[in-house]
Amino acid sequence: MDKNLANLPRLRLIVRDAIVFLIILLVTLLLQRGSGAHAAAFGAEPDEPSHYVTGVMIRDYIAHGLPGNPVAFAKNFYIHYPRVAFGLWPPLFHLFSGVWMLAFGTNRTSVLFLLVAFTTAWAFIFYLISRPGFGTIGAAVAAVLLVLLPITQKSTSAVMLDVPLALMMLLAMVAYARYLERERTADALLFGLCAAMALLVKYNALALALVPPLCVILTGRHYLWRTKSFWLPAVVVLIIAGPWYLIMRHLVFYAGESTSGTRSPTIIAALAGNARNMVVVAGPAVFVLAVFGSVLMHLNVRRRLEDNNCKLYS
Repeated sequence: MDKNLANLPRLRLIVRDAIVFLIILLVTLLLQRGSGAHAAAFGAEPDEPSHYVTGVMIRDYIAHGLPGNPVAFAKNFYIHYPRVAFGLWPPLFHLFSGVWMLAFGTNRTSVLFLLVAFTTAWAFIFYLISRPGFGTIGAAVAAVLLVLLPITQKSTSAVMLDVPLALMMLLAMVAYARYLERERTADALLFGLCAAMALLVKYNALALALVPPLCVILTGRHYLWRTKSFWLPAVVVLIIAGPWYLIMRHLVFYAGESTSGTRSPTIIAALAGNARNMVVVAGPAVFVLAVFGSVLMHLNVRRRLEDNNCKLYS
């Protein structure tokens, strides 16, 4: 009896989280169906047909028992379905979607539910990391609001890489936050693994390379530069994602080129465009509040570090 009572709070927590998960899943499904995505063609975005057809190609290759040279199979498949673009983007999403379609079919409803699964997982993880600060209700509301964002609805209603990328990048940043909190090698390793997976979803994950140096600078933990754990994620990324980027470097450069054939203007334009999109997605008011909150959080972290140092040397 006492043991059951001891497990009761944990059981309540599991039930509460399960209810929040189901709410997020239901909201995501209803929004996707309400958008008309299930009755639409694969043309919401210019790259959507390529992502879908590439996944179908991988599904067929597996279904046929891995018949011979994959390059020859891809070339033959391209003759019949010329939207194949394997290699133009990193392979992880296409491999995953191919396996998904092998299990659940290639129809549009099946593929769109895969996007629902990614969005639900992304929002639920956001709920979990927000709960300590906002409480259960506040974190649940924040997660639902994340799903309600127009850009989230748009990404969930098209076979694109944005939500899977957001999920992997969020997991990577959570892992690095844990590393900063505990400075354990295991958390640094987890960050490297998640960062490598994100890089194998889309090239935009290269932004994660800025996370460690910016965190060290903003928190003032400059001693981390001299630790092995700080550099471990870079080694993990090079081992896991490095071979793909090395072998496919010509396609990586091609993906980053502008129509004029030069890459620098594209990078500058992308930085400006991403900064502008951050304001558009959240709205000017929320964006200003987010910047203000980030500054306050930085000052709070620095103050706590200074207090800890004072206690250490007193």
